[in-house]
Amino acid sequence: MTGIKSVVFVVVLTFLHRPARGDVEVSCDVTESCVLPCSFQNGTNAVIHWILVAAGDPHVHSYYDNKDQLGHQDSRFRNRTSLFRDQISGGNASLQLTGVQIQDQGRYKCYTRTISGNKESFINLKVAGRSSNVGGIAGGVIGAIGAISLVVLVVSVAACIYKRCKNKCATRTGPENRQNGREDIELEETGTGVVASPLLQTSNQSNEGLETERAGDQ
Repeated sequence: MTGIKSVVFVVVLTFLHRPARGDVEVSCDVTESCVLPCSFQNGTNAVIHWILVAAGDPHVHSYYDNKDQLGHQDSRFRNRTSLFRDQISGGNASLQLTGVQIQDQGRYKCYTRTISGNKESFINLKVAGRSSNVGGIAGGVIGAIGAISLVVLVVSVAACIYKRCKNKCATRTGPENRQNGREDIELEETGTGVVASPLLQTSNQSNEGLETERAGDQ
């Protein structure tokens, strides 16, 4: 007996989650507005109930006594549903759902009643997520950041290498310059010692003449 109950329960769940023949298929994108179509034979004193076919039958939107009745509306649909009020008298009970969410996906029942009779319609709402687009954008941003980081890293490494090379070159050329400077100073000092001034040369010539005269007198 327990096995039979389990089979029945599974069959019921399968029936609830499987689109029935004649159901209207509607596809919407996340965050967009979506219209769930529903029509009925126009008449006075229209009663409209939109219900999500799920556990607890959450009330989506109700209309009767010529005004919206949202006292039993499920909190997840609050401030996101509306009817085309100016077209209800013509038999239009379509529901507009704004800010569509992934959780909104499912089977909806549109129940209408007038003095002409009542009617039930079912709409299967499929919500297309944009996770792929978001992932693509995120991947592009991450890729751009990675490329920029790589360029900064390359520039930093190049600057570091250039700085090190510059310091090494300065260290190597420093002693050579100092050695060259010393050689220049030594050459200048040596030149000063070898080349006599003109006054000293004249004095030497005069002394040599006097010594020659003295030798001749003797």
